[in-house]
Amino acid sequence: MHPVHPIIDQALIAQPDVYKALGQTRSGLDKLRKKDPSFPKPIVCVRASRLA
Repeated sequence: MHPVHPIIDQALIAQPDVYKALGQTRSGLDKLRKKDPSFPKPIVCVRASRLA
């Protein structure tokens, strides 16, 4: 996967877009994550209202 802009080397990408870009299904991507420990983990966003 190539960055959209050469200066930006990291970005947040929605998981369905990752599935399409890698040509994987959700289960295929889960298997890839388990098989390759260096594969980036998804970031979980927590709303401030849930923290209170």
